[in-house]
Amino acid sequence: MPTPAHYLGGWIDSSVHLFLSHSREHLSRFRYALITCLDSNTDIGAIIDKSIHLKSLAEVGDIVGKSMRITTAQLLEAGRNDRVFHGFDEVWFSHTRFFSPKPRSAWLTGPSEMNDHLPDELVQWMHDSQCMLGIGDGTGLNYIVKISGVAERCILGEHNRRMEAIA
Repeated sequence: MPTPAHYLGGWIDSSVHLFLSHSREHLSRFRYALITCLDSNTDIGAIIDKSIHLKSLAEVGDIVGKSMRITTAQLLEAGRNDRVFHGFDEVWFSHTRFFSPKPRSAWLTGPSEMNDHLPDELVQWMHDSQCMLGIGDGTGLNYIVKISGVAERCILGEHNRRMEAIA
């Protein structure tokens, strides 16, 4: 069973749109993306015909549960040509094509800010789906990232130092 210690959540003053626009090089390392929320709508399959942005993505993506799976390259290209995300959106990234349907009980979209307490069902889903990063916005950008190797040691070391300084 994964532990929350292998995942880090937080909040930054940004949006899904800006994060995708400014992080193309880093995000392109992930092969697949899963759109789980678009403009507060969590049933992506139900709104495909109502959204110009989703219609074009649906031609190259597929539905997983109520979400849309697409390659990260296609998602980034769509965002370069047209603004897909306008707020209260959620996207997850993985190196593998497999995503199980995301738990409906946990979201990264605002208005709440992500803190150190990560929902167990979300951590388990990230582990099971081999998901490496999730982002969601509303009032700022919430994120959860799987940390490993040197990055894990550096990030957790810094996090522990901050926690000790607060205590």
